[in-house]
Amino acid sequence: PEGGCVKLNEARAWSVARQADGHESDGCTYSRDWNFSECCVMHDLLRRLAPIPPAEADKLLRLCIADKGHPVMAWVYWFGVSLARWLRFYQ
Repeated sequence: PEGGCVKLNEARAWSVARQADGHESDGCTYSRDWNFSECCVMHDLLRRLAPIPPAEADKLLRLCIADKGHPVMAWVYWFGVSLARWLRFYQ
């Protein structure tokens, strides 16, 4: 999707490796995990540990959730994390 397929697979593999190193996440914070909690874990770890812009981590979250079969929820979660990032920036 959107040419992000290779990056998404790389991000997934990177996240699994970080979890193997002992890094943890609470999954989809303050919301239901559905069947895509691995996407939320990946997003948390990308935001905390990866040298990528937050907007890129948010995009990968959206692509991951859509890839799990939830294209509408992908945009809902993307909006939620993007809004939270914006609100933290402007506090």
